[in-house]
Amino acid sequence: VGMDITAQRYWANLVTDIGHFEGGRAPIHWGLGAVWNSGDRLFDRYQSTGDMVRLTSKFGSFYVIPSFVKVATGNNVVGASHNGAVIQGNDDITDYNVAGKYHNTEEDFEFGLMWTHRSGNTAQKSMYFNGDSLGSNRINYNLFDFYALKKWARFSVGGEVPFYTGLIGA
Repeated sequence: VGMDITAQRYWANLVTDIGHFEGGRAPIHWGLGAVWNSGDRLFDRYQSTGDMVRLTSKFGSFYVIPSFVKVATGNNVVGASHNGAVIQGNDDITDYNVAGKYHNTEEDFEFGLMWTHRSGNTAQKSMYFNGDSLGSNRINYNLFDFYALKKWARFSVGGEVPFYTGLIGA
């Protein structure tokens, strides 16, 4: 019996004087994991992964994290189907991210904001209307994802609020 070995994530890390570079198919995690979740914890139900180049620079308690991510390369990321068959897209979805985070380890307090601009053209075909292949406009939106987290020994209180603006392809 043949056996295939596959990998969903593979990336390289490079630590330099200006920050920590990551490149490859890497996990994406931000804030409390409401929008982007790396899927590393026991009860995580999904994983966010992308083909990316990311830099994490730390300045004292502040982090600046720009990244360029290809979320899908030729796949339909919106989950469209027609008569029970998944519709295959034929173009990429690209995310441009800039994040800023403050993390005070002495007080166990952190907060941050990630801005994501996602774009993809009409080849994603995110929706079919009335059984006709009218397709979609294009995916072109901004996501502003705020979060804050405070910890006390074994207890923590946190919140994450994402705001979307733009076209999701419908």
